[in-house]
Amino acid sequence: LSIDGLPLTKPPYSRLTAVNMNTGTRVWSVPNGDGPRNHALLKDLNLGPLGNPGRPVALVTKTLLFVGDSSDVVFGRGGIYGPAKLRAYDKATGQVIAETELPVGTTGGPITYVAGGRQYIVVPIGGKGYGAGWVAFAVAPGSESISLTSLTPAPRVGNGVTPAIYTDAQARRGEAIFQKSCATCHSQGGWGPPLRGNAFWSSWDGKPVRSLYSTIISLMPPDEPGSLTERTVVDTVVYILKMNRLPAGDKEVKTAGDLNGIELRRPEP
Repeated sequence: LSIDGLPLTKPPYSRLTAVNMNTGTRVWSVPNGDGPRNHALLKDLNLGPLGNPGRPVALVTKTLLFVGDSSDVVFGRGGIYGPAKLRAYDKATGQVIAETELPVGTTGGPITYVAGGRQYIVVPIGGKGYGAGWVAFAVAPGSESISLTSLTPAPRVGNGVTPAIYTDAQARRGEAIFQKSCATCHSQGGWGPPLRGNAFWSSWDGKPVRSLYSTIISLMPPDEPGSLTERTVVDTVVYILKMNRLPAGDKEVKTAGDLNGIELRRPEP
C-alpha cells in the first residue's frame, strides 16, 4: 500500500546486515540505497538513505560487497525516482565505497571472473518494459583492486550490424501508431520507459528483433494487451529501429516472419 507512491510501512525498506559468525553479534547494518528520500513529499526533510525495496543478491569479495537495486518487476520502485544503481560497500564497515548507474534493476547477483588477464564483473538486469539483459564491467588496466571507480563498461565482442529492413515511409506509419498507442507511457520521444538510447541498448543489444515484436504484441498496451494487429506492431517496431539510428532501406517489413533471424545491434557512434 502507498500514498502518492510512498510506502505506508516504516523505513528502511531494505537493509544490509553483517554478523560476526564467531560471536553471533551484529557488526553493522545499513540501508541499501537511497529509497524514496528524494520523493517530492520528502525531499526537503534532508533524510538519510531509506533503503530500496527488494531482495537483491550480493557478491562478496575479500574486502568488498557488491549489491544492486532490485528489479521493479516484483517489488515495484516504492516511490523511488531515478536510475537503479550498483554499489560497492566496504565489507568491514558497511560504508558505500562507490556506485554506478544501471539501466534497470538487478534480477540476480553479480558474478566476477578473469579472462585474458583482466577482471570482469557482470550483472543481470531486467524490468517492466525493458526486457532482460546483462551489464558487464571490466577493471581498468593497471588497477590493483576491484572498485566501481576503476570499472568501465566492457566492450562487446564481434558486434555486428542490423541490416536495413524497413523504409522511411514505413517508419512514418510506425511513428503515427507510436504517438497514438505508446506515447502516453513512453513519452513522445520514447524516453520513458526508454525505447531508445543507452537504456534500450543495454537490454536489447544482441537480442532478436522478433523478440521485441513478441514483447509488444503480447504485453502492450498495458491497459489492453494483445489488442494491436500484426501489421501495427511491425510498423511500431520499425519506428523503434528508426529512433535508435538503425538505417532505412528500400524494402518494407511485411510480416513478423520477416523479422526472423535478425538481431538488434547497436550502431557505432
